[in-house]
Amino acid sequence: MLPRPKINAEMMHYLLKKGGEYPGALGPVGQFGNTNIQAIIDGCNTPKGDLFTCVTGGYATNIIVQARNNNGSAILGQCAIYVHSTLNLVPNGITSELSIPAWTGYAWRTLAFPTKPVLSAGVDYLLECWSATVGGGWWDLLYDDVGAANQYHGLTALPPNYNAWADPCTIGGHGIRLYSIYCN
Repeated sequence: MLPRPKINAEMMHYLLKKGGEYPGALGPVGQFGNTNIQAIIDGCNTPKGDLFTCVTGGYATNIIVQARNNNGSAILGQCAIYVHSTLNLVPNGITSELSIPAWTGYAWRTLAFPTKPVLSAGVDYLLECWSATVGGGWWDLLYDDVGAANQYHGLTALPPNYNAWADPCTIGGHGIRLYSIYCN
């Protein structure tokens, strides 16, 4: 039996767009990120997130984040994935928006990708979350100062344009914050 040829992320994107398949080459991405519920509150009125390494490549379905809405109006939020080495947005790497109802406490919020992006094993990605500002309020995220040096990556926002994800992005800050955010 001949060995199965290797396929890279660019070819997988092409095959997905054309509706083709490559049997056994493309499956769901292995879950990566931080699934622990952290304790410190941080407003999400600018893009915030962390650097994580994708262990098992494949297509991503969701970004899941611990978030609440401590405001009297429903607020939209969205997530995105960037390649750390280039700061480029991953093709199809922006989730659909999610609305958290007014005065809703912390819970895991699942933000789905309308078209599944393809991620490569061993590559460092930035998982970022950003919410709209409504009546002076926004989503709150949870983090702890327990991450590795430069794990936290706050992006420079483009106010007042919530969800105007820059490509490439600009890093507005680094730190040891470890947010409750992961990808599957």
